[in-house]
Amino acid sequence: AAAMAADTFNFELRTPDGTTTRFTMPATSTRVGDLRSRVAELSNIPVAEQKLLGLAGAKMPDDRAFIFALPKLKSNKVNKLIVSRRNVAPTPASPPPPPSAAA
Repeated sequence: AAAMAADTFNFELRTPDGTTTRFTMPATSTRVGDLRSRVAELSNIPVAEQKLLGLAGAKMPDDRAFIFALPKLKSNKVNKLIVSRRNVAPTPASPPPPPSAAA
């Protein structure tokens, strides 16, 4: 197998249902926000509700930061990310109310 190109970062994303998906992102142009958007596509968890482990320490890096600048991510290995849903208080889990009968 050829050596992994250093111009991409390889990720393995684990979602709450236990699925793992592998994907790559361009190393030089990808920002944290791009990565989170990709995670949202793969996990169906909107960026605002993501809790993403594996990117940095406890504090989420700024969305404008480039992924190559994060010391935890390595371009020569598969970076494991775990996404879960944050408990976002304002959105109730109940379905929307039925349309009013007054119409």
